[in-house]
Amino acid sequence: MTLETTYFLSQIVAAVAVIASLVFLALQIRQSKRALRLNTAALQISAYHQVIQQAVDAALQPNWAKLIVRARTEQASLSDDERVRLGLLVWLVLFPHEIALDLARRDAISQELW
Repeated sequence: MTLETTYFLSQIVAAVAVIASLVFLALQIRQSKRALRLNTAALQISAYHQVIQQAVDAALQPNWAKLIVRARTEQASLSDDERVRLGLLVWLVLFPHEIALDLARRDAISQELW
């Protein structure tokens, strides 16, 4: 084996090593992106759970129930303060579902859960 043949073989080995390292790097990046996406989804689900808990806590308060009844029966008589509180209650009810829809669209939660 001549020196030139050894040189060409070492170049081939180096090229294969570069390609293998690029493939490994691509796999690591994909795995890292997947882990980051799952971690983000877990944080969003945790926030979603907290918002739902706040909505449930709010809905269980008697003054909220009275406000809803008044809004259904005599909406025109609500004060500005009561209208703001009612809007907040509606937001507390709808916002968790908006988060769940966003998570479902990004496949962060299963379609069955959504």
